[in-house]
Amino acid sequence: MPVGLLSLAGEAVNHTTALSWMTTWELNSDYFEVERSLDGKNFMDIGKVKAVGNSDVEQSYQFVDINPNNGINYYRLRQVDLDGRVDYSNIIRVRLEGDERIVISPNPFEDHINLSFSMAEEGNTIHLIFHQGRTKLFPEKLR
Repeated sequence: MPVGLLSLAGEAVNHTTALSWMTTWELNSDYFEVERSLDGKNFMDIGKVKAVGNSDVEQSYQFVDINPNNGINYYRLRQVDLDGRVDYSNIIRVRLEGDERIVISPNPFEDHINLSFSMAEEGNTIHLIFHQGRTKLFPEKLR
């Protein structure tokens, strides 16, 4: 990464996920995209945080995911340079327990919309992805 990523952490807080990370240095860093996944493989962008850019001292960043899914959520950072170069952080897991939830993302949307229906008691999640007139259904068992 064009930054020295010291840490990336997440914590479930009142049906949200509070993410925080620290860098030890930055060189021509533009921004961080926060990405979330339900399976640890297929990630989607859920937010953007502007980077300091150039620094040789520790910098702290925070982001709150206001629409996490029940069960395990996987997060990573996509760090983007001023010249467009991209690097990814390690992946972390945050487990959320809660009631039934309906999550619509991304917001705002451009070419697709994801709908997730979670029922914590049964431990099931159904994901519908509407993408340019097509619909995909992904049932998953939460662990």
